[in-house]
Amino acid sequence: MVDAERELVAKGAAAVPILISILDGTARNRFGVAYRDLGLPLRGAIEVASHLGLLAKPLEKLLVQELSRGSHPAARALGYLGSLEASSVIALAGCLDSRDDNLAAESAAALPHKRGIRAFVKLG
Repeated sequence: MVDAERELVAKGAAAVPILISILDGTARNRFGVAYRDLGLPLRGAIEVASHLGLLAKPLEKLLVQELSRGSHPAARALGYLGSLEASSVIALAGCLDSRDDNLAAESAAALPHKRGIRAFVKLG
């Protein structure tokens, strides 16, 4: 974990607005480039969300957007949020047959911790 990530984790809930601005693209560098478009800051924001766990719940919809772009770290972060919206569970379940083994595995790992999964995933 890099120093910036450690600092954000140490901020706890106060880091959430910063993470939102990175994930939604409003945080930009001095050249006007969104930090999310630079790669490493986006991945770092998702990793921090994982470490914040339940405190990162306000990031759920943004993490699902990253999941839809194929981000396996986003799948992992969703697994740490505790309860999830039905749409998030469905999005995770939809990644189970991904050709990206990391995405499928992280999505599968995120699902067993959710209550009511049988209502959203056809078993058998």
